Amino acid sequence: MVEDAMDNLQASIQLADDFINSTSVSAEIQATRRAVLSNLLIDAHIRFGDISLFKEDIMGAIAQFRIAVELCSVYLDGNERTMSGTLFTIGCCL
Repeated sequence: MVEDAMDNLQASIQLADDFINSTSVSAEIQATRRAVLSNLLIDAHIRFGDISLFKEDIMGAIAQFRIAVELCSVYLDGNERTMSGTLFTIGCCL
């Protein structure tokens, strides 16, 4: 069940990245797509990190949490609490 969840999260992250970075659209449209899907990507990376912690893959979890923090710092509006909570979780992992 955990492996299925990880596979589904990886697939959703990949689909979102492929949609955002499609070469058939302009950079402006890519930026708009990234802004629209930013919360989905932040949540997916945090969930992936949580599952990695459950599997005791600490470094994998930290990597996912760092991606979420990076996205939060780019799209800070409304994500301040998410970013601070994720930074706290990274600190607990270390």
